[in-house]
Amino acid sequence: AQRGRILMVGHILEYHPAILELKRLISEGELGRIQYIYSSRLNLGKLRTEENILWSFAPHDISAILFLLGETPTMVSSHGGNYLSGGIMDTTLTSCEFKSGVNAHIFVSWLHPFKEQKFALVGDKKMAVFDDMESDRKLVLYSHRINWVDRIPVAEKATGEAVALPGRAGPRRFAGAAGTHPGPQRVHGPFGLQRRRGAKGSSRTHRDDQPSVDRCGHAWSIGQGPSCRAQPAQAGDKGALHERLQPGSGHPRRCD
Repeated sequence: AQRGRILMVGHILEYHPAILELKRLISEGELGRIQYIYSSRLNLGKLRTEENILWSFAPHDISAILFLLGETPTMVSSHGGNYLSGGIMDTTLTSCEFKSGVNAHIFVSWLHPFKEQKFALVGDKKMAVFDDMESDRKLVLYSHRINWVDRIPVAEKATGEAVALPGRAGPRRFAGAAGTHPGPQRVHGPFGLQRRRGAKGSSRTHRDDQPSVDRCGHAWSIGQGPSCRAQPAQAGDKGALHERLQPGSGHPRRCD
């Protein structure tokens, strides 16, 4: 700021026309109350040995989900497996819970038989699917309904309605914002730090069931077992033996 420079973090997905339209639909209540979000970022490659799949692929989805919901998760857990390089996760499934009641699931893999980049948002009025691999129908709305018949839920399916979007201007909007807007940016430096904390919460691993406190001040209590689930603990609890998985440091130790 002292040198008149603008620091922008590369979360260009937040400038994608489909994500901006989803943000508008959520804000105006067209989808109703959001219940859950599912995202997938899958491909065969580009394979990496210096960083794991969570830090390579998932930050884009985490960033978009936090932008759409306008809140940070109260609980984050992540599970995955390494199959190619010892200590490097090739696939992860991350779950996030939010105070509003929304749940989000993020599936990323570079060891997958086909390429997929998709968001699905489920509201109590409408559902939306953003498929970035589509050329014409990138964003589709579904007015599906659930009817209760004799106390039994019955799905009533509706035809998908494609939403017209401008051309993919995400990178251009990102560059334009960085070059022309003098005020705070949506993906500025502190914003990037917030998103990094979200990803770091997914990759945290512990060696026992004692509470510990992350650098950002959040307290966590970890249950033992082959895989862990992070839950909020009493603020200020310290002293646990734990490890932190830094970007590219590899594979978390099993908690058994």
